[in-house]
Amino acid sequence: MELFNKISTLVLRSAAVAGGDEQMKSPTAQMPNVVLKPVDPFMKEKKLIILSGAIPIIFISLIAFRQILEHNFRGSLKYKYIYSYGSTISLFIQLFLIIISFLLTIYVLLNRKCYNFWISVSSFILSSSVFLYVTIMLLIGFIKTNN
Repeated sequence: MELFNKISTLVLRSAAVAGGDEQMKSPTAQMPNVVLKPVDPFMKEKKLIILSGAIPIIFISLIAFRQILEHNFRGSLKYKYIYSYGSTISLFIQLFLIIISFLLTIYVLLNRKCYNFWISVSSFILSSSVFLYVTIMLLIGFIKTNN
């Protein structure tokens, strides 16, 4: 909090000086030294696993959400807009998750030496699961429609 107060005071004084108020000018006005902490490698691995696991969980939850919307609101004349908007929004979120899954899989493959072997393998499996699921379902659909 003290660092925030120093920075905000410095910003206000510099704005006042830029506006022409010379009384606000401080002879010792300078940015405080900010010390950056080194990143803990365990925290990077933990965040990678959490992100890799959250993508399939959110994807499956959105599938269930769309099923609930369809079951409860599709046939209703009064609340049909809930179904249409909710289904559309969840579809766009799922498309975004597919793209994120693909990008995270590429990230894990490119940075596999930065992490523990088992962390890399588990995060690769978790992050690629959504992308592989959608790809396999599209391939099955294309194969069945061509026959």
